[in-house]
Amino acid sequence: MSSKQRALVTGATSGIGEAAAVQLAERGYEVITLCHERAHGESARERILARVPAAEVTLLEADLASLASVRAAAADFVARSEGRPLDVLIHDAGTTTKAREVTEDGFEKMLAVDLIGPFALTLPLLPLLRAAKPGRVVQLAGIYHRRGHLDLDDLHFERREWSMMEANNQAQLARVLFACELAARHDPSELVANAVHPGAVLTNAQRDAPWWAKVLIHTVARPAFVRPERGAEPVVRLATDPSLAGVSGKFFDRMREAPLVDQAQDTALRAALWERLEAMTAG
Repeated sequence: MSSKQRALVTGATSGIGEAAAVQLAERGYEVITLCHERAHGESARERILARVPAAEVTLLEADLASLASVRAAAADFVARSEGRPLDVLIHDAGTTTKAREVTEDGFEKMLAVDLIGPFALTLPLLPLLRAAKPGRVVQLAGIYHRRGHLDLDDLHFERREWSMMEANNQAQLARVLFACELAARHDPSELVANAVHPGAVLTNAQRDAPWWAKVLIHTVARPAFVRPERGAEPVVRLATDPSLAGVSGKFFDRMREAPLVDQAQDTALRAALWERLEAMTAG
């Protein structure tokens, strides 16, 4: 069994997630990439190995929109780990839909992929993360979480009017609350969790943006956007920098710690969201 430190990265078949996997492999980590489709996962694995030939890269298949799929993947990973610590868990995967979609579990899809699935994946892995002393959880979160509003009574937009922007902002905000609450529930000597905005990064995420946003991204706003390799740097820093080993429950805007929005500082709201997530993922 390898003695390397291990990192599990979701969303590692493209963009920031794949770039983070490469950078972790370059630092000597064994990398486990969670992929929705094996073919995409194999292609990403080949690209990572082309960059880092000596890397250890394995695949873990799961559809974050399906609790059954996530539970099966988590159980498989825990069984294969045989108690071996998991040093890093990076939640990069996310989705954007142009219309309101509902998953097989009855969840609004953006919230399911961005938060509920990752929550369901994280909980079974906590013993492995705590065994790393400390394990590190890095949650990506868009800067527009600052405009988000978390409605615990209508998380899935069953009564509110759905819009892509509102659903995305809520999901991103919920990601920050999740990271902060996860941190609050653990001693930093065992587990640290932080959220990070990687900056404006050119990835596949823009393909579902409104046409006018695409025009801005590729014209006026283009100088502000960076390649995925640059966007992955603050993510990997939170995952590996020894000076950040005890830093937990924070939000980073790229390389710098930034203030938490009011809802992320609301301990009662964070706890209530956690309880809702536990209820939604129980089974």
